[in-house]
Amino acid sequence: MVFITRFIGEYFFLSNFYKCDMQIDYGGYIGRITTPTVEHAYQAMKCVREEDKLNILNAPTPSIAKDIGRKVELIDNWDSKKLVVMQILLVNKFIVGDNDLFFRLRNTKDATLIEGNYWHDNYWGRCFCSKCCGKGENHLGKLLMELRDDK
Repeated sequence: MVFITRFIGEYFFLSNFYKCDMQIDYGGYIGRITTPTVEHAYQAMKCVREEDKLNILNAPTPSIAKDIGRKVELIDNWDSKKLVVMQILLVNKFIVGDNDLFFRLRNTKDATLIEGNYWHDNYWGRCFCSKCCGKGENHLGKLLMELRDDK
């Protein structure tokens, strides 16, 4: 069995930090906008305040967008919505958007995709630090594999 355990190098396109302009409908708050990465879109989707959304969408990097997103007021029931939001964003990135990205996703074949990290993100990925030892739910990897295997 093949494992892709980090979304870096040739697999950076799997990362939410990968540049891929996406058109996202924000349900009337902002209207249809273009966002530079999945990370920008995801962080903006969880905001209550319009000002926070715009700050995130205009952030110069996905890291800064993520940092801003850590400090915002969250929409009601965000924890129960975030998986579906991420799934929608990944469909926008790989299916609606760049066909080459979907082709590259399909070329991972039956590899197990793991959003490996060292910053203790045990929800979206698996942390491989000495404390966590590869534990984590890996929801991003699972969503990517579902998307790859469903089409």
